[in-house]
Amino acid sequence: MNIAVQGCRQGPCIASPNGSGSVADIVTPGFFNGIINQASAGCAGKSFYTRNAFLSAVNSYPQFGKLGSAEASKREIAAFFAHVTHETGHFCYKEEINGASRNYCDANNRQYPCVPGKKYHGRGTNPAIMELQLRASRKEQQLLMD
Repeated sequence: MNIAVQGCRQGPCIASPNGSGSVADIVTPGFFNGIINQASAGCAGKSFYTRNAFLSAVNSYPQFGKLGSAEASKREIAAFFAHVTHETGHFCYKEEINGASRNYCDANNRQYPCVPGKKYHGRGTNPAIMELQLRASRKEQQLLMD
């Protein structure tokens, strides 16, 4: 089965899943626990982020960690975990530190106006903090769903 490569501007714009392994084979319980166990016991994210939740989310992105060689898959997964580990403090934080006291709303942005009464601060493993980033992210997610 070939998969169209989204955003490809020059051919060939298809890729074949490797099929020689799975994300779950790479993100073993030992791998995941080795990251999350670096967070202190009192961290809110420690009981929030789980390997099973990650693997369930991966099912929504069938190309993640499955295109190209086995080595390329490992690099893609490693890059993802490097990023989210940095953003969450080894899965310790679910929200930006002191985020609730911040508000990144750009009141001058007419294309993506802020919702009255809402505060904009980083949340999750890949925090988008500006309303523009949030709207662009939602639009991209919608495109992926279409």
